[in-house]
Parts: sequence; C-alpha cells; structure tokens
Amino acid sequence: MRVNDRTQEFYATVESMLSRRPFNESFGLMSREKNETQFYKIAMGIGKENENTKGKLKKLEELVQQNTLLDDKLPEITQMIQIIKVDISKMSTEINAFQQAFKDKKIPYVMNGYAIENANNIISSLQTKLLNTSNEFKDILELRTKIMREQKLRKEQYSSTGGSLTGSNASSLASSPHLFGSRIMSKIGTPLSRSNTGSPAPPVPDDDDDNGKGKSGSYPYAQQQQQQLYEPYSQSYLDSRSSAIDAIEATMTELGQIYQNFTHILAGQRETIQRIDDDILNVDMNVTGAQDYLMKYYKSISSNRWLIIKILIVVLIFFFIFVVFL
Repeated sequence: MRVNDRTQEFYATVESMLSRRPFNESFGLMSREKNETQFYKIAMGIGKENENTKGKLKKLEELVQQNTLLDDKLPEITQMIQIIKVDISKMSTEINAFQQAFKDKKIPYVMNGYAIENANNIISSLQTKLLNTSNEFKDILELRTKIMREQKLRKEQYSSTGGSLTGSNASSLASSPHLFGSRIMSKIGTPLSRSNTGSPAPPVPDDDDDNGKGKSGSYPYAQQQQQQLYEPYSQSYLDSRSSAIDAIEATMTELGQIYQNFTHILAGQRETIQRIDDDILNVDMNVTGAQDYLMKYYKSISSNRWLIIKILIVVLIFFFIFVVFL
C-alpha cells in the first residue's frame, strides 16, 4: 500500500490559518474601536455644548451686573436668556435620548461589565454637569430679578421725590425756567419748545410779572411740562421691566421642570447605588461568617490531639500497605 506524504500540504494549511487569524482579530478590534468611537463622539458633543453654554452664562452674568438705569441692556439680556434656555432644554433632551438609546442597545458598544459601568459613569457625569449649569443659570436669573426690583424701587423713590418739589426748589425752578428746560432736555433728549406731537409748546411766563403771579404761576406750568415729557418714557420703561420679569419667571418655571426630570433620574441612580451597597454589605457579612467558621474549625482541630493521632495512624497504614504490597 502506497502512502502519500502530505506534510508540506499540512504546513501550508497551517500557515494559511495563522495568516488569517491576525486579520480576523484586527477586524474585530477595528469594529470594537468604531463602536466605542461612536459612543464617545456623542458624549463629547454633549460635553462641548455644555462648555459653550457655560461661556454664554458668564457673558450673561457680566451683562446683568453691568446693567443700570442709564445703560439699559434689556434686549441683549433677554436674547441671551432665551438662547441659554433653549440650549439647556436641548441638552436635557439629548442626554435622556442618549441614555435611552444606550439602554435599548441602539448605540453599538462593547457590552461587558467594565464597559457598561464606564458608559453609565459617563452618562451620570453629563447629567451632573448639566445640573450644575442649570443651577448657575437659576442663580443668574435670581440675581437679575433682584437687580430689577432694586432698580424699580429706586425709580419709584426718584419719581416720588421729583413730583413733590416745594419751597425753595419751587422758587428756584420758577426763577430759572431755562435751567429747568435744559435739565429736561439732558434727561429726555427732546427740545422743550416742541411737544410730543411736534406742535409748538405754550410760551413760558416771563420773570417781569408780579411776585404773586410770576413765581406761583411758572412752577405749575413747569411741573406739568415735566410730567408730560416724563410719563411716556416712564410707562414704557415699566412695561419693559414687567415683561422681562415675566420672561424670567417663565424661564425659571421651565428650569423647575428640568430639575424634576433630573430628580427622577438621580432617584433611580440612588436606588441602584443602594442595591449595590446592600450587596456589598451582604458579601462582607458572608465573608466574615465564613472566616469565623474556618477559625472555629481550625481551633477545634488544633486542640484535638487524639484526632491528629488518628489521622497520623491512617496515613502510616496506607503508606505501609503501599510499600509492602505494591
């Protein structure tokens, strides 16, 4: 019978299999790295959005602190508040969708114990960062509300003080109507000789009248002119402040809803941590109990000399039988 030598064919087959194995391993590694890259890419995108929102919060805080009665930056502040509110709501929705997609395995990832724990830690970190950003936004809104209330109170005090001029102040205004007009022009920016409709204003009484008519007659006219020029600006200012406060209150209400969502998420995480803590305590109790039992058996064996002698006799008998008969 003739035997064929196929040794070289066997070597060639083995070399072919060895050459294929690194390719398969590298392909699996590339697939795993691709899945992890997609997961980390989404997480990094949310993190960058959070950092950009923090930069906007710093700019908003500067605008709020620099805002005064004379330098009103209400449009810029309102626009910035709306932008930040939209960003926070968007990030909250993205984090919830990201977490749900990871649980449903819609985002490919390496599903082993360490990888799942790492992914959950990343999601928890994103939620914590967003919660801190929301807290900063809430603090800035509270600061904005406080400043606006102080400005409103200061304006009311100024208005009540300006409307109750008596005595020497009335005499000075009556004797110097041009000075009063220049002050109104500097505050309002509208010529005193023109009214709001563009028609000429009534003439100012001269100082050549008698004392009773001149001084007492010019002050009511000056006070009336001041109120006519001041009321439209005061009303528009108060309306803008009222609308701004309403917008801030609405924003804080939406932030409260976001806080409630985070509260539910953190409550679930707290329950998970509590279960892990209970499991660790149970394991610790079991290990301690096993150690106590082992020490108990060790003490009973070490103190029982007769048992040691029996064991030694049995070992010697088996050794004797093994040597003599085998």
